[in-house]
Amino acid sequence: MEWRALRGNGMGAAVLLVIQFGLGTAVNLYVTLPTGKSFWSTVFSDGAVAVHAIVALLLLGASVSALVRAIRMRRAVAWTAAGLAGVLVAAGSGVSFVRDGSNGASLAMALAAAVALLCYLAAIFALGGRAENGAGAGG
Repeated sequence: MEWRALRGNGMGAAVLLVIQFGLGTAVNLYVTLPTGKSFWSTVFSDGAVAVHAIVALLLLGASVSALVRAIRMRRAVAWTAAGLAGVLVAAGSGVSFVRDGSNGASLAMALAAAVALLCYLAAIFALGGRAENGAGAGG
Protein backbone atom coordinates (compact mmCIF):
# COMPACT_ATOMS: atom_id res chain seq x y z
CA MET A 1 0.00 0.00 0.00
CA GLU A 2 1.17 3.48 -0.87
CA TRP A 3 0.60 4.93 2.63
CA ARG A 4 3.03 2.37 4.06
CA ALA A 5 5.70 3.51 1.61
CA LEU A 6 5.11 7.12 2.62
CA ARG A 7 5.28 6.27 6.32
CA GLY A 8 8.49 4.34 5.69
CA ASN A 9 9.88 7.28 3.77
CA GLY A 10 9.02 9.63 6.63
CA MET A 11 10.58 7.26 9.14
CA GLY A 12 13.71 6.99 7.01
CA ALA A 13 13.98 10.78 6.86
CA ALA A 14 13.48 11.01 10.64
CA VAL A 15 16.20 8.43 11.32
CA LEU A 16 18.59 10.19 8.93
CA LEU A 17 17.88 13.49 10.71
CA VAL A 18 18.81 11.96 14.07
CA ILE A 19 22.02 10.57 12.55
CA GLN A 20 22.75 13.98 11.00
CA PHE A 21 22.19 15.72 14.30
CA GLY A 22 24.69 13.42 16.02
CA LEU A 23 27.26 13.78 13.24
CA GLY A 24 26.80 17.55 13.15
CA THR A 25 27.26 17.83 16.89
CA ALA A 26 30.46 15.77 16.70
CA VAL A 27 31.79 17.87 13.82
CA ASN A 28 30.96 21.09 15.63
CA LEU A 29 32.68 19.97 18.84
CA TYR A 30 35.66 17.99 17.59
CA VAL A 31 36.58 19.08 14.06
CA THR A 32 38.37 22.26 13.08
CA LEU A 33 37.54 23.10 9.49
CA PRO A 34 40.42 24.41 7.40
CA THR A 35 40.27 27.98 6.16
CA GLY A 36 41.21 29.24 2.73
CA LYS A 37 40.23 26.04 0.90
CA SER A 38 37.47 25.49 -1.62
CA PHE A 39 34.11 24.28 -0.36
CA TRP A 40 34.53 20.69 -1.55
CA SER A 41 38.07 20.30 -0.30
CA THR A 42 36.92 21.59 3.09
CA VAL A 43 34.03 19.13 3.14
CA PHE A 44 36.30 16.20 2.29
CA SER A 45 39.17 17.33 4.53
CA ASP A 46 37.88 15.22 7.43
CA GLY A 47 36.07 11.89 7.47
CA ALA A 48 33.33 13.01 9.87
CA VAL A 49 32.53 16.07 7.75
CA ALA A 50 32.48 13.95 4.59
CA VAL A 51 30.11 11.42 6.17
CA HIS A 52 27.93 14.31 7.37
CA ALA A 53 27.76 15.64 3.79
CA ILE A 54 26.99 12.21 2.31
CA VAL A 55 24.19 11.59 4.82
CA ALA A 56 22.87 15.07 3.94
CA LEU A 57 22.56 14.00 0.31
CA LEU A 58 20.74 10.81 1.33
CA LEU A 59 18.45 12.89 3.53
CA LEU A 60 17.71 15.27 0.68
CA GLY A 61 16.75 12.31 -1.52
CA ALA A 62 14.51 10.84 1.18
CA SER A 63 12.85 14.23 1.72
CA VAL A 64 12.12 14.78 -1.97
CA SER A 65 10.83 11.21 -2.27
CA ALA A 66 8.52 11.68 0.72
CA LEU A 67 7.08 14.87 -0.75
CA VAL A 68 6.52 13.26 -4.16
CA ARG A 69 4.74 10.30 -2.54
CA ALA A 70 2.65 12.63 -0.38
CA ILE A 71 1.59 14.69 -3.39
CA ARG A 72 0.66 11.55 -5.32
CA MET A 73 -1.41 10.29 -2.38
CA ARG A 74 -2.75 13.73 -1.41
CA ARG A 75 -1.89 12.96 2.20
CA ALA A 76 0.52 14.69 4.61
CA VAL A 77 1.61 17.10 1.86
CA ALA A 78 2.01 20.08 4.19
CA TRP A 79 4.11 18.09 6.68
CA THR A 80 6.42 16.59 4.06
CA ALA A 81 6.79 19.94 2.27
CA ALA A 82 7.70 21.63 5.56
CA GLY A 83 10.10 18.78 6.31
CA LEU A 84 11.84 19.26 2.96
CA ALA A 85 11.98 23.02 3.60
CA GLY A 86 13.65 22.34 6.96
CA VAL A 87 16.19 20.04 5.30
CA LEU A 88 16.95 22.69 2.66
CA VAL A 89 17.40 25.41 5.29
CA ALA A 90 19.69 23.11 7.28
CA ALA A 91 21.71 22.35 4.13
CA GLY A 92 22.03 26.03 3.28
CA SER A 93 23.12 26.76 6.84
CA GLY A 94 25.63 23.92 6.57
CA VAL A 95 27.15 25.44 3.44
CA SER A 96 27.39 28.77 5.27
CA PHE A 97 29.00 27.06 8.26
CA VAL A 98 31.64 25.39 6.07
CA ARG A 99 32.46 28.76 4.50
CA ASP A 100 32.75 30.88 7.64
CA GLY A 101 32.35 28.62 10.70
CA SER A 102 29.83 30.97 12.30
CA ASN A 103 27.91 29.97 15.41
CA GLY A 104 24.73 31.41 13.87
CA ALA A 105 24.95 29.07 10.89
CA SER A 106 25.53 26.13 13.22
CA LEU A 107 22.50 27.05 15.32
CA ALA A 108 20.34 27.56 12.23
CA MET A 109 21.41 24.13 10.95
CA ALA A 110 20.47 22.44 14.24
CA LEU A 111 17.13 24.25 14.58
CA ALA A 112 16.15 23.57 10.96
CA ALA A 113 16.98 19.89 11.44
CA ALA A 114 14.80 19.83 14.58
CA VAL A 115 11.90 21.43 12.68
CA ALA A 116 12.30 18.92 9.85
CA LEU A 117 12.32 16.03 12.35
CA LEU A 118 9.14 17.34 13.95
CA CYS A 119 7.49 17.58 10.52
CA TYR A 120 8.36 14.01 9.54
CA LEU A 121 7.17 12.67 12.88
CA ALA A 122 3.91 14.60 12.45
CA ALA A 123 3.52 13.14 8.94
CA ILE A 124 4.06 9.62 10.28
CA PHE A 125 1.53 10.27 13.04
CA ALA A 126 -1.00 11.72 10.58
CA LEU A 127 -0.69 8.67 8.34
CA GLY A 128 -0.65 6.08 11.12
CA GLY A 129 -3.96 6.44 12.92
CA ARG A 130 -6.43 6.16 10.06
CA ALA A 131 -4.36 4.10 7.64
CA GLU A 132 -4.45 1.06 9.93
CA ASN A 133 -8.21 0.82 9.80
CA GLY A 134 -8.34 1.30 6.03
CA ALA A 135 -9.85 4.79 6.06
CA GLY A 136 -6.84 6.59 4.58
CA ALA A 137 -5.10 9.44 6.35
CA GLY A 138 -5.35 13.18 6.47
CA GLY A 139 -2.63 15.74 6.73
